[in-house]
Amino acid sequence: MSVLVVGVDSMSRFNMIRSMNRTRHFLLNRMGAIEFTNYGKVGDNTFPNVFAMVTGTTPEKVGWSHKKNMDRQGFRFLWEDFADEGFRTLLDEEDPHGNIFSNFKKGFVDQPTHYYSNTVETAKKDSKLFSHHRSCFKGVATDLILMNHVKEFCRLFRHNPYFAILWLSRNTHDELNGGSRVDGYHEKFLSELLKEQLLNNTLLVFMSDHGMRYGHFRKTPMGKFEEMRPLLFLVFPEWFIQAYPHLIDSVQNNAARMTTPLDLHFTLRDVLFLNNVDNYTKRPVGEHGISFFKKIPENRTCVDAGIPLPYCVCLTERPLLLHSPIALKAGIALVKALNTALTEANVTDVCRTLKLSGLVKIMKLEGGGMYLKSFCNGQNVNQNWFKLYRVTVVVKPNEALLEGYLVKCGNSMDFQLRGDVSRLNLYGKTSHCVYNPLLKKICYCREQI
Repeated sequence: MSVLVVGVDSMSRFNMIRSMNRTRHFLLNRMGAIEFTNYGKVGDNTFPNVFAMVTGTTPEKVGWSHKKNMDRQGFRFLWEDFADEGFRTLLDEEDPHGNIFSNFKKGFVDQPTHYYSNTVETAKKDSKLFSHHRSCFKGVATDLILMNHVKEFCRLFRHNPYFAILWLSRNTHDELNGGSRVDGYHEKFLSELLKEQLLNNTLLVFMSDHGMRYGHFRKTPMGKFEEMRPLLFLVFPEWFIQAYPHLIDSVQNNAARMTTPLDLHFTLRDVLFLNNVDNYTKRPVGEHGISFFKKIPENRTCVDAGIPLPYCVCLTERPLLLHSPIALKAGIALVKALNTALTEANVTDVCRTLKLSGLVKIMKLEGGGMYLKSFCNGQNVNQNWFKLYRVTVVVKPNEALLEGYLVKCGNSMDFQLRGDVSRLNLYGKTSHCVYNPLLKKICYCREQI
């Protein structure tokens, strides 16, 4: 069975209901899609979430470095396994500036898939034929150009197995309502695939990486929630539904349970070895993914699923007064931790020291006891003494709006930063002097361009 992954960048499940309802309606009512209503993310932006899907692990666990080429770091991509089994492979992205594997990264030395759009997209990136904020090329929507390319690919290999990823970002990455512009394109694309019977032997995965990560909406409680809730639909061919009803039952039962891109990876790996799917997919020790074809526990926690603290929706929050002593200490501690990160990365010669400009919000989190053991380094800490806070600050000199998670273990007054820091407003070119994706969120270069 072939696999076609269609990704829509920065689109939460709820935002799809608002801005891409025609596509969602077509998936559910014309294609019989299974919608995953509790699908979460495992990293801040596109890269760690797609990385989890195509490798079955996270960049941190394999020691990924932005200074090295993707195909020279010892980990293996899912499309390589499919290629070894005789599948034709494709990776199409419309934006070389924001390419998943090349944006502030070294990219690939060797072409990763049989068909790879990055070469063409890079060649035309400075073309004057782009218009409408680069969403059109020669008067044609960039989404349509790549959709047509993938459609031709599906026609060419309709009788041969393939593994293809189409990732679209230009219209949805920076604009909350951008999906409404491409809703009709996606509906038509899916309709044509269905009409031409190009998916008769293909698993369609329609998904996103996360919701909107910055902007006015992200500052709201619903915006925060949606950032952590991407969309995921699976459409199986009819013959598979008839041949493997017990597997379809498992997928449907798991659709409302806590799932992540790590689970999707092991599901796709089971598709590759379909004849052996009833045997549990072998996975590296310590990894969290569970194939959708297996039973995912109803009581699964964020820690069980491999979801870091900043992206866990199982915690409740209580606001604290901004002028309370603990709020100010937390704000100062967050900025201190950010400056420490700059120092440890040896970039203080090019990045300015950050100073607290204002405390925007502090929330005390409840229900985070599952993180106690890992956060307190094995200390024998009573859960009542384990404190978690979400702190949002504005810092000088770049007026960056930053959000971080702080933990206190025992009766210590010291705060420790845990997990990724989120940047809630755009940094533009203010961090041009660093290339580390994590540092770009906090660095303000001494020399501005």
